[in-house]
Amino acid sequence: MNKPIIVTAVVLALGAGGYVATANHIGNVVRSEVQHFETSLAQMDEVRVYRLTYEHGLFSGTLRYDLAITPMGADPVHELLKDMLGSGEDASLRLDGEIAVSHGPWIGGGKGFGLAHLSGGIALPDALREHLPQYPGQRPMLEADGLFGFDRKIALSLRGIDYRGKLVDPASGTSGDLNFAGLNGRFGFDSSASWLNGTLRLDELSLNLTAPENARASIAGIDITLDLARSPEGFWTGPSSLSIREADLAADEVKAGLGQLTLRSTSQSRAGRDGGPRLAVQASGGIARTQIEASREGKQARFIADGLSLEFDALREWQAIWLGKASLRLASLEGGDGNADIRLSALALSSDASLSGALVDQVIRYESGPIRINGAELGGGTMEFALKGLRGDVLNELAQALEKYKDDAVPVFDAEFQALLRDAIQRMLAETVSLNLDPIGLNIEVANDLAAHLRTTLNGSPDIDLDDVEALVNRLDIQAGFKARTSALKALTRIATHAEQARSAASGQAPDPQAVALESEMRFQMMMLAARQAPFLIVSDDEIRAEAAFRNGRLAINGQDVGGIGELGMLGALAGGLFGGDAGGSDGANDDTGSASSSGGAPIFDTDPLYETVSLSANFEPDPYEIEVVAGGSHEIDSSLGEDCYGYINRDQPDVVLEYDSGAFSLYLYAESEADTALAVRAPDGSWHCNDDAPGRGLDPTVSFDSPRSGAYQIWVGTVYSEAAEATLFISELDPAGQ
Repeated sequence: MNKPIIVTAVVLALGAGGYVATANHIGNVVRSEVQHFETSLAQMDEVRVYRLTYEHGLFSGTLRYDLAITPMGADPVHELLKDMLGSGEDASLRLDGEIAVSHGPWIGGGKGFGLAHLSGGIALPDALREHLPQYPGQRPMLEADGLFGFDRKIALSLRGIDYRGKLVDPASGTSGDLNFAGLNGRFGFDSSASWLNGTLRLDELSLNLTAPENARASIAGIDITLDLARSPEGFWTGPSSLSIREADLAADEVKAGLGQLTLRSTSQSRAGRDGGPRLAVQASGGIARTQIEASREGKQARFIADGLSLEFDALREWQAIWLGKASLRLASLEGGDGNADIRLSALALSSDASLSGALVDQVIRYESGPIRINGAELGGGTMEFALKGLRGDVLNELAQALEKYKDDAVPVFDAEFQALLRDAIQRMLAETVSLNLDPIGLNIEVANDLAAHLRTTLNGSPDIDLDDVEALVNRLDIQAGFKARTSALKALTRIATHAEQARSAASGQAPDPQAVALESEMRFQMMMLAARQAPFLIVSDDEIRAEAAFRNGRLAINGQDVGGIGELGMLGALAGGLFGGDAGGSDGANDDTGSASSSGGAPIFDTDPLYETVSLSANFEPDPYEIEVVAGGSHEIDSSLGEDCYGYINRDQPDVVLEYDSGAFSLYLYAESEADTALAVRAPDGSWHCNDDAPGRGLDPTVSFDSPRSGAYQIWVGTVYSEAAEATLFISELDPAGQ
């Protein structure tokens, strides 16, 4: 035999034998890597592995899998699967099938060399098949093509089936048309599941429901990229991004649209307070535009947000506590309906959580640029909330304890939970904790012409006794106050009145400017009247202000010590001083603060009236004569003035003075209001006449004079209860009960 032929045959035989041996070895390597991958998957909370095996021959093998993918409860996909498939335990996708694998080292098909090549399909889970009745036979849900390289890394390409057909839920009777198209992905990973990179794109996802009601939702252009590695501590680090070109929702009464969402994030490992590694995340993104339109019973409303941006840079110091900075900004926000229009610009919300020693400090700040309400412009505002001195470890324990109650109400009567809560509060109050709302500012005409502040500190102690309420209160240090320019209050009243009348006006009809001016002026005067009668407000022509401080168990208002009070008494006094309440007590007696009672005593009648002086002669026209007033006040009259005299009035001046020239007619003074009102009248002879509920007139009062004298009638329109109310006073010579 020719020697060259023999040599060639020997070389071919040796090469073939080597190739066969290599292919067999590769089969064993692939099987080993599959076993390793099975172990890695089994350690993931989101995956249950029922089977993951590899059976191989000489040049090929079969990968058999049976897996359940279960998104965690915080993942929105979990709720979707739970609704479609049943209870939380069954909210998973079962993937069961097999994939053909060919061994290398030569893969072929333009792919070159490698350990193995896999090609096959992932079947549609049986749990979804009844929901997609027009699914095309046994076609795979995903087609997979992968290369297992010599570096033991897998490069996998996925392509999803395009489905355009019916979607039904037999259990609920929901049905509609589903379009799902253009799903493609490329991923790289290894058997240890320690890194993952890739891209995923979906061109179209839309659902058009036809039963039980009409609705449509669609998402176009979803892109996901990631390049993640698992750290030794078990969390994923690296960059990722999400982009959605647009999304739309339309139902019977609502339309919503979202344009161009982008989100980019990078996670990494950083040192925590003890030097140990922690997960840190930096993220940024935004939404170009969000628009919502609603219509119901012929009324329409809209909401449009432009230029939403997000910045986040935080470290997960505890399992449930993140430290760092976050900000949310809006270029503009507008909304309203046919009768109201509100526009805001340059909104910003920021948060900064940091450690001070071992304690957590949190500062949240809100800022807004100009605000327009029905064409009236306000200058924006600022508010800052600071909570400092909280023990992060205690907050984390509470958050984790509450986690098990996330689907149910917290059992407040559960002894174990009560003990945990008490212990947490005890440890929290061992530190000095402060809560501040400072500043609170609203710019109406100039900067901060409405401003307020609240600064609260509890001086902690390790031996603090939660059952000793008095001792706890004595550890409080509170400072609160506000100031308001009267011109700003007047402008706000006008804006609020315009908005209210716009809502009640007929569709497309603008409020009457004269009516708005009259109503807002009346409301402003009512506000100023209440302010002047409040015991702890300092009222001038330019502003209203008050300051309160509680320290070492004593309360001071506007710099004046008003004595020591308990917790409830303090809160009542603060409410009365700052918001116009009656700090003197409802029984009219002096309280332990030393403030004078506001009940009892005759009203002051020899002053100018709050509203107007009316001059009328017998047989006047028009009859009745009407005057709009605000009924009520802080002074409580009693029966010492006369029979049926009770209610709350403005003691310092009458509401109306009637200069009456009498004749042959009776005189009737009566009021109408939605509230329970009362009348007090001082006749020209100095006698007092009062009434609450006149016969035949419900809760409305009437004071009548059969043979009226000529002269001045001082008239007060009061309320039976302490709240002020809008009312109309009528002067007539005709009996209202007979009209």
